[in-house]
Amino acid sequence: ISGLDISPDGDRMVIVARGRVFVAPAKQGRIVEATRDQGVRHRTATFMPSAGGKDLLVSSDRSGEVEFWTTPANGVNASAAMKQVTGSAKVLRWEAVPSPDGTMIAHHDKNQQLWITTVADGATKLIATGKVDAFGELTWSPDSKWLAYVEQAENFNRQIKLYSVAGAGGAGAGAEGAGGITAATTDRYESFSPRFSPDGKWLYFLSDRTISSTTSSPWGPMAPQPYFTDKTRVYQLALKAGTRSPWQPRDEVFAAEEAKKKDEKKDEKKPDPAKDEKKPETSPGQKPETSPGQKPGESQPATSDPTKDATKNGDAKKDEPKKDEPKKDEPKKDEPKKDEPKKDEPKKDEPKKPVEVIIDLDGLQARIIEAPVPAGNYTRLLVNDKALFFGSYGDGEDGPGNLTLKAIAITNEKPEVKTVLAGVRLYELSADGKKLLIHKAAPSDTIAVVDAAAAPAELDKNTVDLSGWSMSVVPGQEWRQMYVDAWRLLRDYFYATNMHGADWPKVRDKYAPLLERIRSRSDLSDVLAQMTAELSTLHHFVYGGDLRASADRATLGHLGADLSRDE
Repeated sequence: ISGLDISPDGDRMVIVARGRVFVAPAKQGRIVEATRDQGVRHRTATFMPSAGGKDLLVSSDRSGEVEFWTTPANGVNASAAMKQVTGSAKVLRWEAVPSPDGTMIAHHDKNQQLWITTVADGATKLIATGKVDAFGELTWSPDSKWLAYVEQAENFNRQIKLYSVAGAGGAGAGAEGAGGITAATTDRYESFSPRFSPDGKWLYFLSDRTISSTTSSPWGPMAPQPYFTDKTRVYQLALKAGTRSPWQPRDEVFAAEEAKKKDEKKDEKKPDPAKDEKKPETSPGQKPETSPGQKPGESQPATSDPTKDATKNGDAKKDEPKKDEPKKDEPKKDEPKKDEPKKDEPKKDEPKKPVEVIIDLDGLQARIIEAPVPAGNYTRLLVNDKALFFGSYGDGEDGPGNLTLKAIAITNEKPEVKTVLAGVRLYELSADGKKLLIHKAAPSDTIAVVDAAAAPAELDKNTVDLSGWSMSVVPGQEWRQMYVDAWRLLRDYFYATNMHGADWPKVRDKYAPLLERIRSRSDLSDVLAQMTAELSTLHHFVYGGDLRASADRATLGHLGADLSRDE
C-alpha cells in the first residue's frame, strides 16, 4: 500500500497499491477498483469533497506525464469516465489538495512551483516559486478563500504563508506581501503543519521554539556537542484581532461576552409585528370574500354556530365524535401533538451558516498563542471542532511505524493530552471531522476507521476488512511502465539538468525495444542499469524490486575453522 485517504464522511477509504486505485467500505460493502488502466501508474488518490466524495482526484502518468485526473469512486466506466484536470506538465506534480467547495485544487511540482487549478475548466495559475526548496503541507480554509502552505525561507527554516484566492485578502491585506501572499510566521523558527480550525477563527500549527540542549556542558572526555530534543510545541494564530482563545479560562470578560451573545440571540428571536400580521389570502385578480352587507376591508363577524350551514345539509354530526372521545386527527390527552417535539427531545438542527474566514493581516504574527501541550517531538497536526491530533515520536525514532497518535480536547476545563494509539504508520481525518483513518504498523498491519475524539481508539471493533481484496497483475505491462517511470525520475532528479550531455529522450528510445525480451524483474533491472550507465556518473545504482525467491532456496556454504590460542 503506497497511499490511503478517507471519504468526507468516513464511510469509505481509498487505497493505492501497485499503481492502482481501490475504494473499500469502512464497515460493509464491496471493494471497488476505481481505475483499470493497465501499464499506468496512479501515484496518489484522494476524495473530492463535492457531492460527498462521489469522485476521486488521482495523480497519474496516463498522459505520459504525471497529471491530475478525476474519476468516479464507484468504478463505473472507470477508464472512459476519467477526466484530465491539469495539463502541460514538464516535471513531476505533487500533493493535489482539493478546496472544500471542490472547485479548485492546489498543487506543486519538482520545479518548486506552487499552482492552483480550477477543476471545471483546467485553468491553472502560478502562485509562487520557491527559492530554496519545494513547497509542502498545503491546506485550505473552510470557505475555500485562503490557502496555507509551508515554504523554506532563505535561511532554510520552514515558514508558513497564506495566499488569498481573491488576490488581496482581508483587512490589512497587502501590508506584507504582494499578490495576496502573507507570511503568517517568522523565519526565525521552524514552523510547519498548518491547519485552519473548522470555525475559521484560528490557524493551528507546529513550531520548534523550545530550544534547550540536553548537554549541559561542552567539556568532558567525549567533548559533546549541544543536542536538542523536544523542540516542538502546538501554537495557534488568531486570524481576527481580539478573538478569545478556546483554551483561556473563564473570567469576568468572558462572562460579559457570553451575556452579550445571549442578548443578541434574544433580539434575533423577538417576533416582528409587521411580518407576523396576517393578511387575507387571495389569488391574483381575486377579490376578498365579503358577507352580505359587508364592506370591503371589514372583518367578517364570527357566527355563533359554525356548523349552522352544514346542519342544513344534514352532515353536521355525521363524523362528530362522542363527548369523551378525541376528535378526528386530534391527539389523545397523553399524546403529544403531531410535529411537536417532546419535552425531552432536542429540536431539529438548523442548517449551519457557511463559515466566512476573515483575516486581519496587520499584526498577524504577533497574535500567536501557545496551546496547553507540553513540548515534544511532534509531526502532522490535524484539527476538528473538538480536538487536536498530532503524531509524537521518541528521540531519533521518527520513522514509519514509530509514531504515537496523541490528542487533546479543545476546552478550557483541565485540557489533557491523551494517547489515541501507539505504533501508527499513517492517520487521516475525514472532511467532516468525525472519523479518523488509522494505519497501524506491523506486526498487526491493520487499517481502522474510528471516532475522531481525544480518547483511546477502539481498533478491534473498527478494523476494515480487506480479506477479500485481490488483484490480477500483468508483469510485462508493469515493467514497461516502470521503465518509463525510472527514465522520468532520472530526468527530474539528476543533479545536472544537461544529463551529462546525453540526449535523454533518445536514450529512452534506445533501450525500450529490450522490454519485449525481458522475462523477469531482474531482467528489468539489467535494462535499467544499461540506461542509467549512459549518464557516466559515480554512486549511481540499480537495486531492489519485486524479486521472486524460492521457498527451498539453499544459502551459500562457507569454509570455516575452529581456532585456538597457540601457547
